[in-house]
Parts: sequence; C-alpha cells; structure tokens
Amino acid sequence: MTGDRVSGGRVIAASAAGVLAPGAAPAAGVPGTQGLDSATSGPASPGPDLVVGVGAARGVGAEEVRASVCAVLARAGLARSAVLALVTVTARANEPGLVAGAALLGLPLFARAAEELAAVPVPHPSERVRAAVGTPGVAEAAARLGPVPGPWLGELLVAKTRGVGARPRCTVAVARHRPAGGGSAGPGPAGAAANTGAEQETP
Repeated sequence: MTGDRVSGGRVIAASAAGVLAPGAAPAAGVPGTQGLDSATSGPASPGPDLVVGVGAARGVGAEEVRASVCAVLARAGLARSAVLALVTVTARANEPGLVAGAALLGLPLFARAAEELAAVPVPHPSERVRAAVGTPGVAEAAARLGPVPGPWLGELLVAKTRGVGARPRCTVAVARHRPAGGGSAGPGPAGAAANTGAEQETP
C-alpha cells in the first residue's frame, strides 16, 4: 500500500516522480522545503531528512498546525529547512486546517493508511485514538513511517507533543529518516525528546 500525497484538499496517489526520498534534497519543481526559513535554531542537516507526524482532531486550525510544528522544532533545536514532509493518517488527509497548515509551512502533506500506522511501535499508544481513526497512534507512527513505504522506520527524535493554544487540537512528533540502510527498526530511542502532554487523546 502506497502513501498518498495531499495537495489542495485532494488526495493524490504519490508517484515515484513526485515523491521525495528520505534524506534527499528536493529536486527542482518538486514541492519540499522551498520558502522555509533556514535560519532557525539548530544545525541544518546535509539535506532534508526530518519527517513531522501530525495527529489532528476535527476542526483543527491552520495556524495551530503551523505554530505547533514550528514550536516543536524550535524547542528541539531542529532546523525547519531539514523537514522534508508532514505525514498524517488517511482519515484526516482532507481536514481543511491540516491541509492549509501544511501550505503555510510550504511543505507537502502525505497520508498513510491506519493499518500501516497501527503496525508501527510507538511509545504512547491510545485506545481512544484507535477508536477514532483506526490506529492507536498517529503523530509518532506517521513520523517514523514517513511519507512513502520503505524498509526502514525513522528514528524518533521528538515524541508526541501537544499543539499550541489553550485547547490544542493537534499533536506533533518528529523522526529522522536516514538514507537507505541508515534507518531504525526498533521502537524509538530511549533518548527521544520528552513529550508534552502525551497522555492527551488528540491523535
């Protein structure tokens, strides 16, 4: 099963020509990190190799998504220019605020099927999230799984973290995807950045 790329509110099957490979810089004309401010805290990676997983409740706002992703990256000392894509679950692929939030960030948004995400080991599973979208975790699993199928899971750098605002409607996690052969097959390192409010039930 392939990942789906979300563009303009439509789910489009990702073709090989339109997909950024983990650890590769975007090719000319391929949506990626264009327009992002590279002068953020933290050293930039040799090429975009970070994947941000986003779980969202219905009605999440675009600005909350944008601000939450930026806040998590800044707190972890990770450069926004190192992010290659956002990934979520198919059930939230057309959520207007999530689609618009990705556009504000200048990043492509991909969706993975719930059954794919459910097979990924995560440190903070939730049965309520499983009941809502078919997988016990979205943000962490999506970050580790990445935008398209591959043999390796990403290294979880930032565990599920609540979005910004008084009543957050999204969660964010970050994983690093190495070039071929450099991924992680385990459930994430013990040293992954501590999450904030991971027990809350937003996917």
